[in-house]
Amino acid sequence: MTSPPQSPNVAAQSDYDAYDAARVTADDLLSFIKRRISEILIVATIVVVGVSAIIATSPLVYTSEALVLVERNRSPNLRSDLLPDAQLADVINTEALIARSRPVMQAAVAALDLPEPEHGRMARWGLKPMLAGDDHWLQEFSEDIVIRPVPDSNILSFSYVAEDPVFAASVSNAILDAYFKERLGIFKPSGESQIYADRADAAEAKIVELRAEQDDLLSQSGASAAADRKVGLVTERTALNDRLLNLRQTRRAQSEFYQDGHPEIRRIDGDIQDVRNRLSQIDNELGRIDRALRQSGRIEVELQAAEAEYLDVRRLMEQARLRETADGSLTNVRLVNRAAPPAAPSGSPIMTLALGVIFGLILGIAFALLREYFSEERS
Repeated sequence: MTSPPQSPNVAAQSDYDAYDAARVTADDLLSFIKRRISEILIVATIVVVGVSAIIATSPLVYTSEALVLVERNRSPNLRSDLLPDAQLADVINTEALIARSRPVMQAAVAALDLPEPEHGRMARWGLKPMLAGDDHWLQEFSEDIVIRPVPDSNILSFSYVAEDPVFAASVSNAILDAYFKERLGIFKPSGESQIYADRADAAEAKIVELRAEQDDLLSQSGASAAADRKVGLVTERTALNDRLLNLRQTRRAQSEFYQDGHPEIRRIDGDIQDVRNRLSQIDNELGRIDRALRQSGRIEVELQAAEAEYLDVRRLMEQARLRETADGSLTNVRLVNRAAPPAAPSGSPIMTLALGVIFGLILGIAFALLREYFSEERS
């Protein structure tokens, strides 16, 4: 025969009685501590002694830190715009990975005059490989360098911990310098502006060459006054041709009265020969002037073309440089401060010992709880 169901009030009272019976009172806690105080203190003492031994045997270490500012390149009219946080995080993480890359570490090792490594206990015990020379330092730098962004900023921190403060600073700076050189090769511009720069240099050299040729031509032929000289020679040639015509007419008239050997005929023939010689000189000089003027005109045309090409190439070069500067895919990194040898060691022995005491008490209480749970004295 089944019993009638209990009312809701009776069931709730039963759950409360069970909870009240299982509740730990302050008296129960004090009783537990009195029973297990020795075990708690023993475990805490062991932890504190161990921490003290570690502090006493561990050498002092120094942390050096260098800082760089990381941001994307932007056009001058966009420099005041804020960069989205997600995009900035991607940029800083990319720069941190580049800084931790193997080529950067290899360049840092090569830049420092490092001694032959002394292998520590981990290596002597077989827990770490015993590497020699640069391989050892390459592994040490890769494991010990800490490259991370400073919270709430776009600053990237390069920190290194070592027993020697000067060595710590030199390692941080060597890795920083190697990082700057490596990223220059990664983020180098497309080279379009350099192509235009080379063309501009060639055009400028051509201009200098043409101007030197023009100056040499002017100094040799007097081409600067060649036009005026040519006008004078043409006027003189016209006058000489008229005189030559008159002399020939005079000779024909005198030939009716005198023989060819007569002094008057010989004088007229001499004047005719002098005029012919002078006309020949004028023709030669006019030819030379014409050649010089044609050459000067050619140089002037080439010079104008070279100057126009130089200006066009310079304009294209400036446009290419502006496009490269405004390329949002590139990253601008500037040094904030280099690492300096730290004056004080990292960490505080007192703080470490205090944390050891707290951890020892927590571990002792946990051990005592386990002992209490498995003890036959538990009711």
